[in-house]
Amino acid sequence: MTAQVHWSISEKTFVVQLINDRYDELYCRFKGATLGGKKREQTWQEVADTFNSFSVAQCSRTVRQIKDMYAQLKCRAKKKESDRKETGGGPPAVLTTVEDLVIDGIRYKPQLIGIPGGIDSGVADVAEMADTDETSAKCTLTVAECTSKPATALNVATSSTSRPSKESLKKRKRNRCYEEELLELETRRAQAELDLLLQRQQQGKQLHDLRIKLITEAAEQERQLFTLKKELLNSNIKSAMDQGLLLFES
Repeated sequence: MTAQVHWSISEKTFVVQLINDRYDELYCRFKGATLGGKKREQTWQEVADTFNSFSVAQCSRTVRQIKDMYAQLKCRAKKKESDRKETGGGPPAVLTTVEDLVIDGIRYKPQLIGIPGGIDSGVADVAEMADTDETSAKCTLTVAECTSKPATALNVATSSTSRPSKESLKKRKRNRCYEEELLELETRRAQAELDLLLQRQQQGKQLHDLRIKLITEAAEQERQLFTLKKELLNSNIKSAMDQGLLLFES
């Protein structure tokens, strides 16, 4: 059994936004089980690569970890949404910001139109099961069953949900705010890294110049000391010769 992976709120928000943007590719029916499965896995890998490339990720996440986190989050969000609709005299279930983002991502998907319960059931769940169990046959079978609903019910549901509500528009605006905040944070991080790099380069240049200066000064002092020693030696030799203390044999 693998250890439970901790996800921060910002990580969950970013992952849900990435999945919402690619929801049809991740959970829609594809023609051909093999090609559809490959396309779906490629899209999941794209989600993981995009997530891991941003600094919001505390650590690198695998496709399996992202799938499991989203599946659990989606299950809780749908249960709360269902309980909220069925609540009698008790307090309604409160969705978290991330759960609200999950519901907003699946609320108006074509796969759920005409299916009793809307949010509580649909093809998307079966596609999610196919991802979890790595079997595409169940997904294809259930899609065929769900799409065989009477055309009248489908048309009625389409006409009633084709125009987004004010609440949906507000949520989409809030989602854009999340994206802008993430982009601003990423821009600030990149600018801070650039400033730090420039500062380190400047400090490195100053340190190099200081080392060159010290080496040059030390070399000059050695040269002056050698010159003084040479002059002193010559002076001592001359003085000794003048006093007859130093004789040279011819």
